[in-house]
Amino acid sequence: MHHRHILIFAALALIAACGQNPGDDDSVDAGSAQGGLELDPVSRPDIPGSAGGSYNVFIATAHVDINDLRAIGDAAPGDERTRVAQLSLGWNDESTPTSILFADAPLGLYSQVLGELTSYRITGTVKVSDTTYPFEIDDTPPSPLSIRTGLDGVVVVAGQTTQVDLVFRLGDVLNDINWADADVEDGTIVIDGSSTGINDLRDHMRELFEHDEF
Repeated sequence: MHHRHILIFAALALIAACGQNPGDDDSVDAGSAQGGLELDPVSRPDIPGSAGGSYNVFIATAHVDINDLRAIGDAAPGDERTRVAQLSLGWNDESTPTSILFADAPLGLYSQVLGELTSYRITGTVKVSDTTYPFEIDDTPPSPLSIRTGLDGVVVVAGQTTQVDLVFRLGDVLNDINWADADVEDGTIVIDGSSTGINDLRDHMRELFEHDEF
């Protein structure tokens, strides 16, 4: 097996290319052919875990929903062999997402992964003015947020499975929030679709994948 690690940079994983709707921790084999492309969803930081920063962000749980996730390459324009119609990924203290295998991925060079982030939910704690608050983020944007990452020359070859870490830079995304301006409701910082600054957060979520320069 060849293992390649994607560099994707700071805050989004693929079931077989048949338009199936996987659960948080399900992995589906796209076919019986030997070899293929495997994407391993990885969060930065590990969850639960500390993202640090000026607000001492700690992430307890995270969940993201993605539509139309595609691996794009010279021989794979994003057809059903390297596409997931709907994807749901969750991290908590008991489980993390399992790998996603495209066993029928065409051989050749792959350049990027594209997707549409449809919703996200994140919980944890932050420290604001010497007080530690629990936080809850729950947002479903009115239009999906386009996310993507470069693959830095990943090549799928015959008879082998090429493994790639798909890095979700959740810690960097949350460290970009101005937590001092966030709303506090009954002792909890709540950020949702009606919150001040939600458009700024959505802009950061578009950079959810760690990525190469395009």
